[in-house]
Amino acid sequence: MPQKSNKPLPHLTISMNVPRLNNKGSGNSPDTGTDTSQTGYDPYHTVGLYLHIPYCKQKCPYCSFASTAVDTAMRLPEREYTDCLKLELKKVLENERIGKETRLCSIYFGGGTPSLFSPALIGELIDAARARLTTDADAEITLEVNPESSGPERLKELKDYGVNRLSIGIQSLNDRELKKLGRLHTAEEAIKAFKDARTAGFTNIGVDIISGVPTQGVSPLSALSETLDKVIELGPDHISVYGLTVEDGTPFARMARDGSLELYNEETERELYVLATGRLEVAGFDHYEISNFARPGMQSRHNSRYWNGEDYIGLGASAHSFMNRQRPGSGNNDIDRDWGRRWWNVADADEYIKITSKGGNPQAGSEILTKEQAIAEAIMLGLRQTKGIDEEGFKGLFGSPPQSHIIRKGLLKEEGKLSEAKHLIHSDKGRLRLTKEGMLLSNEVY
Repeated sequence: MPQKSNKPLPHLTISMNVPRLNNKGSGNSPDTGTDTSQTGYDPYHTVGLYLHIPYCKQKCPYCSFASTAVDTAMRLPEREYTDCLKLELKKVLENERIGKETRLCSIYFGGGTPSLFSPALIGELIDAARARLTTDADAEITLEVNPESSGPERLKELKDYGVNRLSIGIQSLNDRELKKLGRLHTAEEAIKAFKDARTAGFTNIGVDIISGVPTQGVSPLSALSETLDKVIELGPDHISVYGLTVEDGTPFARMARDGSLELYNEETERELYVLATGRLEVAGFDHYEISNFARPGMQSRHNSRYWNGEDYIGLGASAHSFMNRQRPGSGNNDIDRDWGRRWWNVADADEYIKITSKGGNPQAGSEILTKEQAIAEAIMLGLRQTKGIDEEGFKGLFGSPPQSHIIRKGLLKEEGKLSEAKHLIHSDKGRLRLTKEGMLLSNEVY
């Protein structure tokens, strides 16, 4: 079953949907009339903003995300960390020559547990972004919430400060599975948190579910069925269903090695995936990405930026950024042009604060993608989406159709034909897509 990686999300580096404008001609902004040809500002540029809040009450045994557990004896450094996020935002925008000409389409607070921070500080960060970028009136502003840190008053404050979408980490509505996962909430508390969010006025709520949790005395199919039934009854706008994945360095990885955690086989994972997709599609959810389902029009706009290759800036410990637009002076041929740039920050929260608070650059690494890397990622993340890959757009950008690149992996025998892998991939109305079976066996396709 498709799994949620506990590593940084892979980044689609090329979008066939977004025009690439190089500020040729007058360079005048259509909104301001300002000459931008020498400044590097792109009047058509859009961006998403990700802010990583790396603090949790307790580290879950399956989690390998960059996060720090803070107990009652440890002070949460929310003021210092917030100030550092604002400093980093200012520097990144200056370095990338991004200003008010750029439209901010989405803000996403991820973690960790962002709901541990005071709503006032979350609002302060939203205001800082709005002050430096032209924010869409309907910009999607998401905050990840855990049930144990989302009381009704806090939720109401978050909405008042500008958050308009929540992603609630329910994970399961089976208490035995929740205990196995090391979660601090019960099924009853998760349901209450969702209802509190609706009462607070949130009209866009997503929930996360983990399937395949090896729990003694619990059938994985029955547990998932129970959770799906209860979640559907709650009426969320978006549901993500991830198969449990065990990452190196986590307690679950050590337990799997010593035999105290017995993971389910691939056949069970496939049965879980079929159960989830079938149940959610019947309930009216659009299966728009391999692990994501939404009510019509309620797809995650921020996460879609990753899959569509659109620019985003990541702030905070371990955060990743990606820029796909041409930098001023870049050439237009394959040798001179950028095929995408990404960079990432130091993972340790204390180190991030120490560096950033002193005016330093918290960046830990960076890379400029080659054309081959861009092609591979465009195929991988394009096929994760049920809309698939625009074949003509792909060919126009890379000079050859996506099939010709998949052939090199041995999946197709003849260019333009899907004879060998027709049960996994099919071409329909100019788009290359995974079949239902391809979704199940996605790791064999890319």
